[in-house]
Amino acid sequence: MMDRAIEKITKEMMEANDPLVTMLEEHLTSICTNDKVAEKLLQEGKTLKEVSTKLWSMASKRKQGSGAHIPDAECFHIAEEYYGITEEDKAGRGKTDDNVVDIFDFL
Repeated sequence: MMDRAIEKITKEMMEANDPLVTMLEEHLTSICTNDKVAEKLLQEGKTLKEVSTKLWSMASKRKQGSGAHIPDAECFHIAEEYYGITEEDKAGRGKTDDNVVDIFDFL
């Protein structure tokens, strides 16, 4: 499942060809270390492009003069929030059925 999630966001990043989306994809790939996070990244209708659009909107509201800044950590938090990824998800805790085997994990 993790491989599918990483494949999905990597494909979105390559299609976007945008440095902000690349940064978000790299972060999300780095935290996709269990099926809980992968499941959140695979949600239907959730895309890196939407996160990017949200961040650009926030930046335009913060604009002072010719520039605006959103710290990387805040961008990452917003991306995780968008996908609904919690600290428990990242730690691999919470509700789960450890007896379920996903056949795609073997491919």
